[in-house]
Amino acid sequence: MAKRAYPIRKKKTIAQLVNNYGFSLQSIRAMQVVTPKLPPSTIVEKWAHFLLNSESLEEKRWLVMGIPLIESRFSQKVVLWKPKVISYQLPGGRYTPDFYYILEDGTRLNIEVKGSKFQKGYKDARNRMRTAATLYWFDVFMMAIWEAGTWQLELIEPDDEYQTELHVLAADVKDMIDNQGVKIV
Repeated sequence: MAKRAYPIRKKKTIAQLVNNYGFSLQSIRAMQVVTPKLPPSTIVEKWAHFLLNSESLEEKRWLVMGIPLIESRFSQKVVLWKPKVISYQLPGGRYTPDFYYILEDGTRLNIEVKGSKFQKGYKDARNRMRTAATLYWFDVFMMAIWEAGTWQLELIEPDDEYQTELHVLAADVKDMIDNQGVKIV
Protein backbone atom coordinates (compact mmCIF):
# COMPACT_ATOMS: atom_id res chain seq x y z
CA MET A 1 0.00 0.00 0.00
CA ALA A 2 1.38 3.41 -0.98
CA LYS A 3 1.92 6.11 1.62
CA ARG A 4 -0.10 9.28 1.38
CA ALA A 5 1.79 12.42 0.46
CA TYR A 6 -0.28 14.44 2.92
CA PRO A 7 -1.57 13.68 6.42
CA ILE A 8 -5.26 13.00 6.94
CA ARG A 9 -6.86 15.92 8.75
CA LYS A 10 -8.87 14.90 11.77
CA LYS A 11 -12.04 16.83 12.54
CA LYS A 12 -11.73 18.95 15.64
CA THR A 13 -14.37 18.75 18.32
CA ILE A 14 -16.17 21.86 19.52
CA ALA A 15 -14.28 21.62 22.83
CA GLN A 16 -10.93 21.61 20.95
CA LEU A 17 -11.99 24.63 18.91
CA VAL A 18 -12.97 26.51 22.06
CA ASN A 19 -9.63 25.64 23.68
CA ASN A 20 -7.46 26.28 20.60
CA TYR A 21 -8.94 29.58 19.47
CA GLY A 22 -10.63 30.90 22.58
CA PHE A 23 -14.06 31.15 20.92
CA SER A 24 -17.08 30.53 23.12
CA LEU A 25 -19.67 27.92 22.22
CA GLN A 26 -22.16 30.73 21.56
CA SER A 27 -19.82 32.46 19.11
CA ILE A 28 -19.22 29.19 17.22
CA ARG A 29 -22.98 28.59 16.99
CA ALA A 30 -23.43 32.16 15.71
CA MET A 31 -20.77 31.52 13.05
CA GLN A 32 -22.64 28.35 12.01
CA VAL A 33 -25.83 30.38 11.49
CA VAL A 34 -24.00 32.71 9.10
CA THR A 35 -22.35 29.88 7.13
CA PRO A 36 -24.43 26.72 7.78
CA LYS A 37 -22.93 24.58 4.99
CA LEU A 38 -19.38 24.48 6.34
CA PRO A 39 -18.28 22.25 9.23
CA PRO A 40 -17.58 24.09 12.53
CA SER A 41 -13.82 23.44 12.38
CA THR A 42 -13.53 25.08 8.95
CA ILE A 43 -15.71 28.03 10.00
CA VAL A 44 -13.64 28.71 13.12
CA GLU A 45 -10.27 28.26 11.39
CA LYS A 46 -11.23 30.61 8.56
CA TRP A 47 -12.69 33.14 11.01
CA ALA A 48 -9.57 32.95 13.17
CA HIS A 49 -7.27 33.32 10.17
CA PHE A 50 -9.25 36.31 8.89
CA LEU A 51 -9.57 38.20 12.18
CA LEU A 52 -6.71 37.10 14.33
CA ASN A 53 -3.53 38.42 12.80
CA SER A 54 -1.72 38.74 16.13
CA GLU A 55 1.77 37.55 16.90
CA SER A 56 1.08 34.71 19.34
CA LEU A 57 -1.62 32.18 20.13
CA GLU A 58 -2.30 33.95 23.42
CA GLU A 59 -2.79 37.28 21.63
CA LYS A 60 -5.21 35.56 19.25
CA ARG A 61 -7.15 34.20 22.20
CA TRP A 62 -7.14 37.59 23.90
CA LEU A 63 -8.34 39.32 20.75
CA VAL A 64 -11.50 37.21 20.84
CA MET A 65 -12.12 37.22 24.60
CA GLY A 66 -10.53 40.47 25.78
CA ILE A 67 -13.29 43.02 25.29
CA PRO A 68 -15.97 41.05 27.19
CA LEU A 69 -13.51 40.45 30.05
CA ILE A 70 -12.55 44.14 30.22
CA GLU A 71 -16.17 45.26 30.08
CA SER A 72 -17.14 42.91 32.92
CA ARG A 73 -14.08 43.87 35.01
CA PHE A 74 -14.58 47.64 34.66
CA SER A 75 -18.41 47.58 34.31
CA GLN A 76 -18.34 49.82 31.26
CA LYS A 77 -18.10 49.55 27.50
CA VAL A 78 -14.92 49.65 25.43
CA VAL A 79 -15.32 52.50 22.94
CA LEU A 80 -12.02 52.08 21.07
CA TRP A 81 -9.27 49.49 20.91
CA LYS A 82 -6.17 48.88 18.81
CA PRO A 83 -3.30 46.39 18.95
CA LYS A 84 0.21 47.81 19.42
CA VAL A 85 -0.88 51.38 18.70
CA ILE A 86 0.84 53.34 21.48
CA SER A 87 4.43 53.36 22.64
CA TYR A 88 5.83 54.74 25.90
CA GLN A 89 9.28 56.26 26.30
CA LEU A 90 11.05 54.66 29.26
CA PRO A 91 14.56 55.25 30.63
CA GLY A 92 15.80 52.02 29.03
CA GLY A 93 14.05 52.49 25.68
CA ARG A 94 10.53 52.27 24.34
CA TYR A 95 7.71 50.00 25.51
CA THR A 96 4.71 49.05 23.34
CA PRO A 97 1.88 47.13 25.05
CA ASP A 98 0.08 44.43 23.07
CA PHE A 99 -3.37 46.09 23.23
CA TYR A 100 -4.68 49.58 23.99
CA TYR A 101 -8.29 50.26 25.02
CA ILE A 102 -10.31 53.39 25.79
CA LEU A 103 -13.33 52.90 28.04
CA GLU A 104 -16.54 54.96 28.19
CA ASP A 105 -15.32 57.15 31.05
CA GLY A 106 -12.07 57.95 29.21
CA THR A 107 -9.91 55.43 31.07
CA ARG A 108 -6.96 54.38 28.92
CA LEU A 109 -6.06 50.75 29.44
CA ASN A 110 -2.91 48.94 28.26
CA ILE A 111 -2.85 45.14 28.19
CA GLU A 112 0.23 42.93 27.90
CA VAL A 113 -0.68 39.33 26.98
CA LYS A 114 1.40 36.36 28.13
CA GLY A 115 0.89 32.61 28.01
CA SER A 116 2.15 32.03 31.55
CA LYS A 117 4.27 33.55 34.27
CA PHE A 118 7.05 31.16 33.23
CA GLN A 119 7.09 32.32 29.61
CA LYS A 120 10.29 33.82 28.26
CA GLY A 121 10.08 37.58 28.52
CA TYR A 122 7.39 37.64 31.24
CA LYS A 123 9.57 39.26 33.92
CA ASP A 124 11.00 41.80 31.48
CA ALA A 125 7.53 42.76 30.22
CA ARG A 126 6.22 43.06 33.77
CA ASN A 127 9.13 45.29 34.79
CA ARG A 128 8.66 47.52 31.74
CA MET A 129 4.93 47.74 32.49
CA ARG A 130 5.64 48.72 36.09
CA THR A 131 8.04 51.43 34.94
CA ALA A 132 5.46 52.69 32.43
CA ALA A 133 2.74 52.59 35.11
CA THR A 134 4.96 54.70 37.37
CA LEU A 135 5.89 57.30 34.77
CA TYR A 136 2.50 57.36 33.03
CA TRP A 137 0.36 57.02 36.17
CA PHE A 138 -2.71 58.44 34.40
CA ASP A 139 -3.04 55.24 32.28
CA VAL A 140 -3.99 51.77 33.56
CA PHE A 141 -1.63 48.85 32.90
CA MET A 142 -2.63 45.19 33.20
CA MET A 143 -1.13 41.78 32.43
CA ALA A 144 -3.44 39.18 30.91
CA ILE A 145 -2.10 35.69 31.57
CA TRP A 146 -3.61 32.54 30.05
CA GLU A 147 -3.49 29.92 32.81
CA ALA A 148 -5.34 26.61 32.99
CA GLY A 149 -7.75 27.59 30.24
CA THR A 150 -8.81 30.95 31.72
CA TRP A 151 -7.56 34.51 31.71
CA GLN A 152 -6.02 35.96 34.85
CA LEU A 153 -5.95 39.77 34.86
CA GLU A 154 -3.32 41.42 37.03
CA LEU A 155 -3.32 45.16 37.64
CA ILE A 156 0.23 46.57 37.50
CA GLU A 157 0.60 49.20 40.20
CA PRO A 158 3.04 52.12 39.95
CA ASP A 159 6.15 52.05 42.14
CA ASP A 160 5.10 54.19 45.14
CA GLU A 161 8.64 55.07 46.23
CA TYR A 162 9.63 56.33 42.80
CA GLN A 163 6.36 58.21 42.40
CA THR A 164 6.94 59.93 45.75
CA GLU A 165 10.40 61.00 44.56
CA LEU A 166 8.84 62.42 41.38
CA HIS A 167 6.30 64.38 43.44
CA VAL A 168 9.06 65.77 45.67
CA LEU A 169 11.07 66.77 42.58
CA ALA A 170 8.00 68.41 41.04
CA ALA A 171 7.35 70.34 44.28
CA ASP A 172 10.99 71.50 44.37
CA VAL A 173 10.79 72.68 40.75
CA LYS A 174 7.54 74.51 41.51
CA ASP A 175 9.14 76.20 44.53
CA MET A 176 12.14 77.27 42.42
CA ILE A 177 9.84 78.73 39.78
CA ASP A 178 7.72 80.50 42.42
CA ASN A 179 10.84 81.98 44.06
CA GLN A 180 12.06 83.33 40.73
CA GLY A 181 8.73 85.05 40.14
CA VAL A 182 7.84 83.02 37.03
CA LYS A 183 4.13 82.42 36.70
CA ILE A 184 2.89 79.19 35.15
CA VAL A 185 -0.59 79.36 33.71
